[in-house]
Amino acid sequence: MPHVAVVADDMTGAADCALAFGEAGWRAHLELGDGWTPFPGDDAHAAAAFSTDARASADARAATERAVRAARAAGADRIYLKVDSTGRGTLADQIAGARAALDDPLTVICPAFPAVGRTVEAGRLRVDGREATEGVAGADPITPLRSSDLTVLVPGARTALAGATGARTADRLPAEPSDSPIADRLLADDSAAREEDRSTDGASGPHADRLVAGASGPLILDATTEGDLDRLAVRIADLEERQPVLAVGSAGLARALARVWHSAPHDVTVPAPGTDLVVVSSLNPATRAQVAHAEAHGAVHGELDVERMSDAELEAAVGDLLRSGRPAIASTSAPVAEKTSLGGNGPDLATVPRGSAEPTEGVGAQRIAQRLGAAAARAVLAERPGVVGFVGGDGASAALTALGEPRALVAGRIAPGVPLLRLPVTGLAAWTKAGGFGPPTLLTDLIFPVR
Repeated sequence: MPHVAVVADDMTGAADCALAFGEAGWRAHLELGDGWTPFPGDDAHAAAAFSTDARASADARAATERAVRAARAAGADRIYLKVDSTGRGTLADQIAGARAALDDPLTVICPAFPAVGRTVEAGRLRVDGREATEGVAGADPITPLRSSDLTVLVPGARTALAGATGARTADRLPAEPSDSPIADRLLADDSAAREEDRSTDGASGPHADRLVAGASGPLILDATTEGDLDRLAVRIADLEERQPVLAVGSAGLARALARVWHSAPHDVTVPAPGTDLVVVSSLNPATRAQVAHAEAHGAVHGELDVERMSDAELEAAVGDLLRSGRPAIASTSAPVAEKTSLGGNGPDLATVPRGSAEPTEGVGAQRIAQRLGAAAARAVLAERPGVVGFVGGDGASAALTALGEPRALVAGRIAPGVPLLRLPVTGLAAWTKAGGFGPPTLLTDLIFPVR
């Protein structure tokens, strides 16, 4: 039976993808150790997700290649490369590393996640209908997005969409009416190929063969709806019958592929359990707005100067928050440059320089997030709260690793993009959330759920 390894650029994305496979009926978990545990030898459809923490890493290519090779050695039949849905970070290096480990397979890239407003249109990344660089992705203090054009972010990649009108590229694509013209032009690179497909009775016409034979680099696919991703997943599965394919995307495409590769769907929605502590390592403006809203509605908030505090001081500060008797948020203080640009009044995207952070600044911010996560884990082990939330992949990765858990089990979904995890060794429940999405009310809703 299929065993899928999700190699993710950060911990929150890994957890999102583990949830995606769990929703489709797979036995899914999140790897928290240094590598992969062997996949089961039984007939279970198993999926495991592992974070390389490669998004802001100078070692992204090598780290991704190592993770993919190790996953194959552990028994994975398929690799899914999870990247940021807004294209932030070391996208090209991650793809290059995975391709090297898999001997240069046909590579299909679609980071779209329409359920949370992230789409790909004409090869360009958009968030809530706007160019991705114009929103919080462009203002990210650690990995600011420098271009919305995926062909710029992944040199050598080409868009596989052309032509003003389209037709289905395989009879096996779902027959329901398309809610987007993009779906009808999947993998169509010229009008002659489309004409060949119209005249083909087989499951995968000569255009698919031409695509495989002619692919000289990664292919970028558009998607603006969940239906687009479903149809793309069917096409990927069809192509896999003839040659290895590396699928690259966010949790959006992971959800679609999980259903196509093996579908035994069940509802994994669970009520938000209330949260004792939220550890916020993300500096994303969207997260800062959420923290401000939650604090205004009763959460106690400690903004910690991680750069100047010792590890012992950080642990003590988080412990104090846990003993406050109220739901608590521990976050990193904004860097001085960000405080100046924001005027001390919270996130203002109009004043945040786009793409201004240097790589060294990103590495420094990553280390700060990791120190906060590790200190929070020590405080959690001492105080033993019931439920802990993590916002931001670097802090989540450091904290979950420091808790000493080899893996986390997917328990359900408490909100879109917010999986609930069970940690079997400590008995804790934890949830994770990426820093760059969600309305200002999201943290408040997670901390103070309405019963």
